[in-house]
Amino acid sequence: MLSLFRKVSVCPRGGSEMRKKDSGTVSGAWRQPSGTDLVLDGLLRNYPAVQYEMVKYLSEHLSDSTRSIDGDLDQVLILAVLGQRFLDGRLGMGDSQISATRLAAATGLQRETVRRKLLKMSKRNWVIQTEEGAWTLKLNDQGHTFAGVDLASVDRRGIERLARLLKALNNILSSDSRPPAEEL
Repeated sequence: MLSLFRKVSVCPRGGSEMRKKDSGTVSGAWRQPSGTDLVLDGLLRNYPAVQYEMVKYLSEHLSDSTRSIDGDLDQVLILAVLGQRFLDGRLGMGDSQISATRLAAATGLQRETVRRKLLKMSKRNWVIQTEEGAWTLKLNDQGHTFAGVDLASVDRRGIERLARLLKALNNILSSDSRPPAEEL
């Protein structure tokens, strides 16, 4: 039977490791597992099927996005980071601007490559450089980003793809009748 309480400790890689009470080998606080713990456990038990669905989603989305931006995966990556920062600012969770240097660090791209791609996106009216030298997404008169308007069909396909991924993962988890790993 699934125990409602598990001992949880932080692993060196930042994950959590769940052990039975009597293992005595793991230090940590006793607590009821969170919903995240339970979902993670189910995903790990069904990893091949989960990995298949994740890779399918990711490869389809990256391919679609790359085709929509002149076949340039670097621009996709830069735009994704800029979009995240923009949303951070909109949601009051942080700054909406980012420097080219920080973009390079976040993406793993060379700083000069990032600068070239930003200039290319600037010519499309997608991004704008602030007076301080940082970059952000450019808004139209209706308050929408030019990139979002231009890439609306990609966004729609991405949301549809995400819905299929969530449905597939839900099916995997709901059909999982195996006990949690600690009870095997």
